[in-house]
Amino acid sequence: MEEFLSRKVTYSRGRRKYGKRERDWIWWVLGGCLAVLIVAVISIFVVTWSIDAVSIEKINEVDYSSYVYDQSGAELGRLGAEQQEYLRLEEIEKLNPDLPKAFIKVEDERFYEHRGIDWEGILRAIWSNIKAFGKAEGGGTITMQVARNVLLEDRTKSLTRKLKEMKAARVLEEAYDKRKIIETYMNQIDFGYQVKGVQMASKIYFGKDLTKQKLEPHEMALLAGLPKAPYGYNPFGTAEQRKKALNRRNIVLMKMAEDTTFPALITAKEKEQYQKKDLGVNKKYLNKYLRSKEYGAYKDLVRKEMKERFNINEDQVISEGYQIYTGMNPVAQKAVEQALKDDALFANKENEKLINAGVMMINPQNGLVEAVGGGRNYHAASNNWSLQPLRVESAIQPLTVFAPAVQLRNFNEYTELSFDNRSPVLFGKVVSRSLSEPMVKLLKRDVTIQKSWEYGKRLQLPVTKLDQNVTAMNLGYLKNGTSVKDVAQAYTVFANQGKMVQAHAIVKVLDYQGKEIKPIKGKEIDQNGNPISIFTKKTAWDITRMLKHALENRQGTTYHTMNLVNQYSIAGYSGDWMSKSSGWFIGYTPSLVTAVAVFNDTVNNETGKAKVTEYKIPEKIFNRVMLDTLKGKRIEWFQKPVGMEDPKPSNRGKRG
Repeated sequence: MEEFLSRKVTYSRGRRKYGKRERDWIWWVLGGCLAVLIVAVISIFVVTWSIDAVSIEKINEVDYSSYVYDQSGAELGRLGAEQQEYLRLEEIEKLNPDLPKAFIKVEDERFYEHRGIDWEGILRAIWSNIKAFGKAEGGGTITMQVARNVLLEDRTKSLTRKLKEMKAARVLEEAYDKRKIIETYMNQIDFGYQVKGVQMASKIYFGKDLTKQKLEPHEMALLAGLPKAPYGYNPFGTAEQRKKALNRRNIVLMKMAEDTTFPALITAKEKEQYQKKDLGVNKKYLNKYLRSKEYGAYKDLVRKEMKERFNINEDQVISEGYQIYTGMNPVAQKAVEQALKDDALFANKENEKLINAGVMMINPQNGLVEAVGGGRNYHAASNNWSLQPLRVESAIQPLTVFAPAVQLRNFNEYTELSFDNRSPVLFGKVVSRSLSEPMVKLLKRDVTIQKSWEYGKRLQLPVTKLDQNVTAMNLGYLKNGTSVKDVAQAYTVFANQGKMVQAHAIVKVLDYQGKEIKPIKGKEIDQNGNPISIFTKKTAWDITRMLKHALENRQGTTYHTMNLVNQYSIAGYSGDWMSKSSGWFIGYTPSLVTAVAVFNDTVNNETGKAKVTEYKIPEKIFNRVMLDTLKGKRIEWFQKPVGMEDPKPSNRGKRG
C-alpha cells in the first residue's frame, strides 16, 4: 500500500506519443502540401512571366464594351465609352497643372515612388480588408489599371489575373516613363455617358475645354472621383446618385488638402470652401457635346434591364464584355427614330420644338420590346420618355372601364345603357366616341371603382390606394403616373387573347467567354413572356372588335388620321386631357402593340403650350411608325375565338 502511495503520479493531459505510422502520415500530408505549393508557385511564375513586352498603344485597340444584338442576331451596337478627345499631358498641364496631380492623389499617391506595383499599398489594403471583414481597398496602382486594359483575353477576377496585371505593370514601367503612363490613364478612363478621357468629361460636365479654360479645384475633384464608379456617382442621375457624387467629390477634396506622400494641392481652408459648393455641373453641356447615337433609347432600356433582371450594373456593362441578345426589330426601331426626328409630325400653331414624345413597341405573343422611342433628338443624357412616369389620361379606359364592363356585365357594342331617365345610349357608341358623362356613370354603377382599380392592379399599372377614384380610373390621373412601357404592356392583354405578357428587351446574356448569365431569382421570363390571364378570350375579342370599329367608324374620335386601317388589321384607342396639352394613342395588330405619348416639354424653364390632341399628333406618329414597320409584311387578321358568335343589333341587351 505504501509502495503504491509513494509512486509518482504523472499527468499527461492532452499529450500522447505518436506511433511510427502516424508520424509517417503527418509527413505525407506536409510533403503533399509543400508539393502543391511548389507546383502553384511554378504555375504562377510560368503564367505571369510568360507575358512578353506589352505596348501601351495597344490600349487603343482594346474594347471592353458589351455588345448588343437584335432579334436576328445581327450586331446593333455596343455599350461602352464611344466619345473621346485625346490630349497630350503637356496640353493638359498648360492651364491645369494640378489636374493630373488630383488623380494621383486619389488613385495612387505613391505613383512616383513605385515601379508599377505598390507593395506598401497592397499590404495596407490587405490589412484594411481584414479589419473590414471584406473588400475595403483594392491596392491597385494607376499603372496596373492601365495594364488591365491591355489584357482583354482574360476578364476573370482571379489571383492569376491580378498577378498578370502586376507583371504587365512592371513591363509597362520598364518600357515607358511615368508621364506617358499617367497621360494614357487620363485619356482612357470612363466618365459615364459613353465618354472617356478628361477632355470630353470636362466638356460634358462643365462646358470647359482643358486647352483653353482652367478648372476650379472642386471641378477637378469631381472628375478625379468619377472613375471609381462613373454611373454610381452620376452627377446628373437620381437624387441618390447626385448625393453620392457630392460625397465622393468632397472626399477627393479632403485628399487634395492632405500633405502626405504627395504634396497638398489646396489648403485646409480652401478644402472647406470648395466642399460647400454644389456639383457645378450643367446639363446643357451634355446636350451640346454628346452626339446622338443610333438605337440610343433601346440601348438605355437594355442597360436598365441588365441591372433589374441580371444584377449587372452600368459600370460592369461597359467594362466586362457581355454579349446581350435582344428582341429589337431594326426596321421598327428605325421607323420610330425617323418619326421622332420629323418636325412635320409635330407641326402646330405653337412652338413644336417644345413638344416631346415617347414610344414603345411590344410583341404581344412573347413580350419582347421591338422598338423604343425615348424622345426627340434622343441621346445618352436625355430622359427616356418611354420609361418616365406620365399621365396616361383617357387611354386607360379600355383597361379599367370597357374590358371590366364586358368581363363582369357581359356588355357588347349593342348593349343599351340608360342613365337618369335619359334616352338610352349604346355601349359601342360610348367606346367609339369616348362619351364622358355615360363613361363616368358606367364606371360607378356597372363596373364600380373598386373592381376597376383591381383590374388596374392586375394589369401591373402603378396604381395606389390613392387612385381609387373616378379621376384616376377613368381619366388616367394616377398619383404616381405611368410609363409608355407600362401602358403598352397592359394593352398586350387584348392582342394576346386576354393574357398580358411581361415586356422585356433581353433574350439572353453571355459573358466574354460565351457562358450564359442567368437572371436573378424571380426575374426569369420564358419564351412566351410569362403570360398572365386577366380577361377571357371573349372579352379580349369583344374589346378588339369595338376598338377596331372605332378606327373604321367615320364618327369615331380617331377615324380621319388612321388611313392605315384600310391596309392592315388594327385596333386602337386615343387618350387626351381636357387642356389638350398632352395625348396618347395605343394601337395594335395581332403581333405588335404600339403606344405613343405626346406632351408639352419644359426646356430652359419654358413650357410648351401646343394643343397636342387638337392636331392629332399622337395618331400621326403612330400612323407613320406602323406604316413604315409593316410595309411589305404579310397582313395579319385578328382571329375570333373558336365557337364564339359576334353580337347583332337584334341581340340588344338593355342595362339601367
